[in-house]
Amino acid sequence: MSKGLKSLLLIVMDILWAVAVALVVHVVVAFFGTLATTDLGAKYLELSRYLVIPFGVDAISTPYGGSFDVDATITVGLLLLVEWGLSALRRRA
Repeated sequence: MSKGLKSLLLIVMDILWAVAVALVVHVVVAFFGTLATTDLGAKYLELSRYLVIPFGVDAISTPYGGSFDVDATITVGLLLLVEWGLSALRRRA
């Protein structure tokens, strides 16, 4: 595999990590209703919602006044799985 393709794979892997981290923050903010109701929290949830793959799983209410976003959690798992596969591909090349 050429050095340029390895570099491209590394960039894609870094982007996947960044999106996964952004979605973990999304899950935490949504989980705690107090965070979700602040102006910054509501705006973050609104913007980060575009990163979530809609699997159609309903969110689960939490005892903290928020909700556990199952779709975002599944998306994080999927992103990390793809990143792991790309890292294996890059390592073998």
